[in-house]
Amino acid sequence: MEIHTEATVELSEPPKTRIKKIKVKTPSGDITTRRAINLDDVVREILIKFRAEWDLSTRELAARLGLSPQTIHGFLDESRPGGRIRIITHLCAALQETPATLFSRSESFASLDTNFTHQFRGLLNSSPLSEEASSQLVEVLTLAKKYGLFEVLVAQAHGFVTAFAENLEG
Repeated sequence: MEIHTEATVELSEPPKTRIKKIKVKTPSGDITTRRAINLDDVVREILIKFRAEWDLSTRELAARLGLSPQTIHGFLDESRPGGRIRIITHLCAALQETPATLFSRSESFASLDTNFTHQFRGLLNSSPLSEEASSQLVEVLTLAKKYGLFEVLVAQAHGFVTAFAENLEG
């Protein structure tokens, strides 16, 4: 069994995310090649970013995440396949899904994304905000959260928008 030392996988910059080509059988029986983002690279990038953000060594990152250093080394070492992550990459390519849409097919995972969140995302996606408006919205929501004003904010905004709409229609 090969043991990786911390020095062999102390990447400071995330690697370039690679595209995996995966052969799958179509419903008609043909073999086709599909492409997917290599999720091993995505997990590697996330771990490297957290390690840098928290200013930790790989060993310290493993301890903070409750994983063994060998597990973290395995994810950080580009020469080693990620096992279960590789299966998710394969599923995404074969099913022509993103990880988000793949996992949203699970009722338990999808229930984490409430109806409100789904509606809110739909509104934002159908009418994207400018960068400035997005920043302002996040700031308003952050302040409302900080001071316990969500209910007040919603009531005030509802009254304002309803009155504004009535004036436009009247």
